[in-house]
Amino acid sequence: MEIKETQSKQIPGDELIVSITDMIEDPIAFISVLNTLIFSPGNFSVIGGKQKSRKTFFVSMLIAAFLKKQWGCLYGNPPTNPCVLLFDTEQGKAHVYKVVWRIYRMMGWTKDEKNLRVYYLREKTVDERKKIISAQMEKYHPNMVFIDGIVDLCNDFNSIEDATETVQFLMKLSASHNTHISVVLHENKADGNLRGHLGSIAIQKAETAIKLTKDGDVTKVSAEATRNMGFNDFCFRVDEDGIPQIIQQDCPTKTNVVNSKIQNGMKRVLGITAMNYARLCQEYSESEGVGGSTAKKHISMAMNAGYISKGSDGNYRVT
Repeated sequence: MEIKETQSKQIPGDELIVSITDMIEDPIAFISVLNTLIFSPGNFSVIGGKQKSRKTFFVSMLIAAFLKKQWGCLYGNPPTNPCVLLFDTEQGKAHVYKVVWRIYRMMGWTKDEKNLRVYYLREKTVDERKKIISAQMEKYHPNMVFIDGIVDLCNDFNSIEDATETVQFLMKLSASHNTHISVVLHENKADGNLRGHLGSIAIQKAETAIKLTKDGDVTKVSAEATRNMGFNDFCFRVDEDGIPQIIQQDCPTKTNVVNSKIQNGMKRVLGITAMNYARLCQEYSESEGVGGSTAKKHISMAMNAGYISKGSDGNYRVT
């Protein structure tokens, strides 16, 4: 049946239609785990974990990775003259200063740098914190924003209305400034879920939800949920100088290695040739007798393990 347009003038919502004729590019990977995108502009993400699981250390690594372009298996893709804002809602000024000092050491900075601005908001009310974050983003137009303590932007994290309003606040800010906003949220002690309705709604709306699990001096980083391709678990520990360092071994429960079946399958398909992503998915699926989604997952795992790589021409090869 033919659909006829009955109105010629614009009405609310017309500007929001996504058409097949739109030229929409793939999202930019501001931060990736190896070649797997986790943070892109215009989106927000959640970093969750129990108390003392080193979430603030992980934020430090993400900032260093973005500004330095790499920290271990974390890769950053900053624009020229990048800007990062970090808002700490939980700690006092002295402890926030320690975070600043740690990041400066990780960056190798010896003088005041303007690419990073850090704020302590512990003494402010919920409404004051939101106003400050909005005003500073409007002033500096940052590429990346980290909020260490999203629960402190919500009057009641168990209220559906308050939680929805808080998450909507993040989505609106990230979209209007084309910024990626990454927030930290604690887990419940009992069940390991992120706190209250705020946690549930945040995971539903986030581009990426990352879970940190501490076991002794090692913290495991896992993809709890993602709209993109998942990444393999990796781990980090804090060295004797108080600097978090990513390690590829000693994960508490799951090794970060692709099994030999996948490795051999990639060798059979690629051999000494090179293929683009679409062809590799198809060839691997047919060769190994797996579905398309499994083929994509195995390609991601092989990339993370370093068994295959993507060249500047966009083609994949055995390394």
